[in-house]
Amino acid sequence: MDDAGAFEKIVGRTIETVIYKQNPQHPRQQVFLLFTDGTYFEIFGGEEGPIRGADRVERGDAELVEYLGQKGQKIRRFPGS
Repeated sequence: MDDAGAFEKIVGRTIETVIYKQNPQHPRQQVFLLFTDGTYFEIFGGEEGPIRGADRVERGDAELVEYLGQKGQKIRRFPGS
């Protein structure tokens, strides 16, 4: 894995939901891609550094992803059609 993240691990997966988080601390912005197989991938970045992807795909659903994080974060969920 390089500094960009493990983007090769998400190719071919089907996105079911996208969750965007804006945080008071680093990472300032996070985007979670939730897949139909019950996994998700995080993309994050902000003022402290360039945008990058997580180093692996994690198991979890939208409720878990929304629960994890920082106090005071703003969350937007974009479900698929």
